[in-house]
Amino acid sequence: SVDVTVTYSGKTATYKANVKTVAAAAAAYALDGNDTGVSIVGAGSYVDDATFTKVFKNDGSAQRTSYLLLPSDTLQHSAESKEMTIGFWVNTNADLGWWYPMFAAYGAAPVNNKNTFPMFMLQSRCLAQVNCAGYCDFGAELWTSHTDDWEKDAESNYVLNSGYQAWKNSSEWHYYTCVITATTLEIFLDGTSVSKWTVDGTTAGQVISGMFTSNELTYVCLGGNQAWDWGDNDSPYSFAKFSVWDVALNAEQIAAMVAAK
Repeated sequence: SVDVTVTYSGKTATYKANVKTVAAAAAAYALDGNDTGVSIVGAGSYVDDATFTKVFKNDGSAQRTSYLLLPSDTLQHSAESKEMTIGFWVNTNADLGWWYPMFAAYGAAPVNNKNTFPMFMLQSRCLAQVNCAGYCDFGAELWTSHTDDWEKDAESNYVLNSGYQAWKNSSEWHYYTCVITATTLEIFLDGTSVSKWTVDGTTAGQVISGMFTSNELTYVCLGGNQAWDWGDNDSPYSFAKFSVWDVALNAEQIAAMVAAK
């Protein structure tokens, strides 16, 4: 809360205003072709965009072939805080694929078209996985909260939010945020929490914090490079304004980022 004074035509008014602040990002890339250390792998390109002027548009015609490679230290800022927030704007171009990868980090580039541990994955269907000095698949048994309309895919038995269907048919920009602590992972779409998982941090299958203290996740991919030899094409999405914070942003701060589009 700050004091604001306005003077106009010899009259003065003073009032209090609430200001939402967001800590400076530990890493931030505009994704407009001018970022130092950001490189295109495969057939993606920077294209003109009415909202962000210039954005990265990925090619989704093959597997582990096209994505944006971010600097190797992108995820290396949370060793002390044990917290992390990842946020970026994404436009699925009306082609949101159930299995399309959105963001992935590994210890090295794929070999023979395969990736191995360690890994961290954020998937289009709003689920996540981490296997880096401990692992967690963030399954339904670990949910703390989620929207009331989650459903199962009949073929794979995996779970997704039914809001996925509206996102799938959208050609608009959406803000995707993942907030991680040593015991929680929460995913937001356009500032609204769609799912949160809580773990104990020590039991096998419930360990997240290894990704903060380990410096192994250095091959950082936006838009593709699905794990191992899974048969999933890279995502044909557009991306803009990617940021990583070494703190856990709260809902109000995330809403402020959405409003500051």
